[in-house]
Amino acid sequence: MEFLKGFFKHPRAVGAVLPSSVHLANELLRHVDWKTTRALAEIGPGTGPITQSILQQRQKTTVFFAVELDRQFVKLLQSRFPQADIVHADAHELRHLCDSRQIDHLDALISGLPWAAFPSKLQLNLLAAVLDSLGPKGRFSTFAYIHGLWLPAGMRFRGLLKEHFDSVEISPIVWKNAPPAIVYHCQKK
Repeated sequence: MEFLKGFFKHPRAVGAVLPSSVHLANELLRHVDWKTTRALAEIGPGTGPITQSILQQRQKTTVFFAVELDRQFVKLLQSRFPQADIVHADAHELRHLCDSRQIDHLDALISGLPWAAFPSKLQLNLLAAVLDSLGPKGRFSTFAYIHGLWLPAGMRFRGLLKEHFDSVEISPIVWKNAPPAIVYHCQKK
């Protein structure tokens, strides 16, 4: 219900009416090397389905924090995951958030942000924050709903990923998610 309320209150910020499925979470985390990942962050965790998967799979030595802009979601996440570092902040602040945790760079960054709902300037600014926080060979994974892939903002975002990352792998469609989605797995140059 919190997710649905969030969508109707801020549809451009939430971007969906239902939380992500475990199947989408598994695909988003498929390229994370849990043995070597020292620092990992999640932006736009919403109600926490991806956060839950991260917390279940990460090594105890992996530093993890999640960045959420919606205050209600932050309260919910802090209640659901008291062991996690849940931050009420904007994803633009990634570099500062890393610095304040003595993280020189992130090895992996997972995004639940609705990139296709964002105007061009916001996509560029957020992507710059992502790139600035990732280390050499850092991995970035995010998803897009299949109904938005061919919208102008969705096509623009895919082009930005291909322009700014060394490789961009597009997953098969995750049909067991509502709505169905694909995942972009990106490797930093």
